This record gives sequence, C-alpha cells and structure tokens, in this order.
Amino acid sequence: MFQDLGLHYKQGPGVLDVSVYSPYWMINKTEKLLQYKAGDDDPVDHPSDLKDIVMFSFKKNSLFSKKKEDTLDRKKDTLDRKKDTLERKKDAKKQKVKEMKQSGKVC
Repeated sequence: MFQDLGLHYKQGPGVLDVSVYSPYWMINKTEKLLQYKAGDDDPVDHPSDLKDIVMFSFKKNSLFSKKKEDTLDRKKDTLDRKKDTLERKKDAKKQKVKEMKQSGKVC
C-alpha cells in the first residue's frame, strides 16, 4: 500500500530532527466495517472492533472522487438509519400512549 506521508524536518548544528506523519488518523466509532479508498489503491479496511487508529492519506482530489456504487451504498445506509430512527420513535410513542392509558390519563 502506498501512502502520501507528511514530512517535517529541522536542521541544527550536527542534528537533523525528522518527523514523519500521516495527514489523517481515522477512528471508527460506528458499529460497521469502514473502508477507505483513494485513487487506484486497494481499500483499507477499518473494522469497528479495532480500537487503534488507522493512518490514511490520499493524493489531492482523490478523496472526493465518488464512484456510483459508493454513493448508492451511502444513500442506502442513510435511508436505513432514518428508517431505524423512525421505528424507534414510533415504538416510543406507542409505549407512552400505553403508559398513559394504564395511568388513566387518556380518555
């Protein structure tokens, strides 16, 4: 795998201080497997149970180039999350009505 890493250096008398870094440190707080892909490189897997960071880099403009299937997958995930949220709200509302009926607050 190829990464565009950053490089900082400071030169002093008889000393060269070098720092190599990755521009992006990804932390997966979702409960899903994430994949990062930049350009023609192979995707980098980031499972949700991995508690370490994943260092990631990309060439300019390659992060924001979208493929049709990626966009469709993201839309599906968004719709699934919205559906789950609506179902939870609906269940909570039913539970509240049930509790109100049991307490005699509803006619």
